[in-house]
Amino acid sequence: MMLKNLIRHVAVVLAAVGILAAAQAQEKFHLKVLYAGVQNDARTPEFMDFLQQHFDKVGFAPYSEFKPEMADGYNVVIFDAAAHPTALRIGLPKAPVLPPTYDRATLLISGGGIMVAENLKLKLDWL
Repeated sequence: MMLKNLIRHVAVVLAAVGILAAAQAQEKFHLKVLYAGVQNDARTPEFMDFLQQHFDKVGFAPYSEFKPEMADGYNVVIFDAAAHPTALRIGLPKAPVLPPTYDRATLLISGGGIMVAENLKLKLDWL
């Protein structure tokens, strides 16, 4: 009898935790995110889908053509470009050039992120 009660209590607790986790998972962060990526890259739609599940507003800007004014109306910019190396090239697209006055909250992902930061003289480099 005591074991049955224990199992019932554990089941109720697990159900409550599951309901709470599901409710929290559906709540979005109140941020507007601009994803500056490569249009034809396979990871771009996956990343956009992920961001749209978790943030109020998600936009896209082409990585190589990014200009700071494209980030107007967004809280955070994410730069992402995957390397597709060949025998002669590292395989990254042309990096956008950011002015020294660039002051947006920015997340740098992969080699493309490092390339964006290069002209700003940030202390980032290939590890």
